[in-house]
Amino acid sequence: ADFALSECERIGARILSVLDRDHFPAMAEEIPDAPFFLTIKGNTDLIMRGGVLDQWFGVALIGTRHATEEGVKVTDWLVDLLAVACPRSVVVSGLAEGIDVAGHRAALRKGLKTVAFMGKDLRSIYPAKHRREADEILRADGALVSEYLPQDPPFAAPSQFVERDRLQAAFSRVVIAMQCGKESGTMHAMRAAAEQGRGIYAFRFKSNPSLSEGSEVLISGKAMAGKEKHAKPVGKSATAITSAQDLRAMSQCLGYPPRKESEAGLAQA
Repeated sequence: ADFALSECERIGARILSVLDRDHFPAMAEEIPDAPFFLTIKGNTDLIMRGGVLDQWFGVALIGTRHATEEGVKVTDWLVDLLAVACPRSVVVSGLAEGIDVAGHRAALRKGLKTVAFMGKDLRSIYPAKHRREADEILRADGALVSEYLPQDPPFAAPSQFVERDRLQAAFSRVVIAMQCGKESGTMHAMRAAAEQGRGIYAFRFKSNPSLSEGSEVLISGKAMAGKEKHAKPVGKSATAITSAQDLRAMSQCLGYPPRKESEAGLAQA
């Protein structure tokens, strides 16, 4: 414990314990398998009890690590629309390659707050090539969050990157699959979102249906998380996002009335 405290102090991170009922966020406390700790670097007010994310303004943008150029473009497009239709939204993702980092970059460009949930402790950035984006998130008053305390020697199991999916869902009112395959790891986050009662959405590519393979399975309600005999149903059908009407429904889920500017932007897409 002393090592974890000293390391968090060294890197400028704060530790929140589930026993700290005044500050530990309710959204994390209420989920199945709630974390015992959260370590936060950056804007702790976004995360703490009563903060912006604890007031249901999180929008998780998730998807494949192998995003196509079109997948990145529609992620930019959706964040542009969020900035107009839902200006208090906080973009939540995991700083991974592909859709994750595209969502963070788009939020930074549009002036939206963004929070990255990490699959290891906060002493290093994974992947290392996204160090610049992590620094930009902090400079823009966002945050990096992990449930893992620093250890000596450093340790990170592959399962931790699946476990953090439930926190991305927990801190979001809606979770949107932007681009993924039908057996993508994205399904773990969608299953967590469904279990937690969050709104789940999937982007449907009108111009290139081959990119919607995972989305169509989610929309059909037949999506499975995991592989082969260990696979479990996502448990809920996703709502398709393709039009102004879809954005209106999602905006209302976030507590915003529809706005003409967002409808115009969608109509042109």
